[in-house]
Amino acid sequence: MSLILKAQALQHKRMEALRKYADEVANIDRRRHELDLASARAWMKVIRAGWATSDLTSFGLKAPKRPRSTPSAAAGHDHAQPTSPVIDSSDRETDSGG
Repeated sequence: MSLILKAQALQHKRMEALRKYADEVANIDRRRHELDLASARAWMKVIRAGWATSDLTSFGLKAPKRPRSTPSAAAGHDHAQPTSPVIDSSDRETDSGG
């Protein structure tokens, strides 16, 4: 095998490893964002149930951080996704007798 072919094979391996790494990081960022949103939604459910933030923090609970922007938006993609933890139709009460 010539020196050039060896160098090309090495470069190909390196580029493939970099692609896999970039894909894994993007996947981790996406999952982290989903977890941030789930945490914020769960917190809002407790707040809507009548608990005050000060009460919850006095129990040692921590309010979730504001969700990060979507990973695709951070990467410069045009996919718009809402990041507000409050907008979730399944969380809203359907009756007004509460």
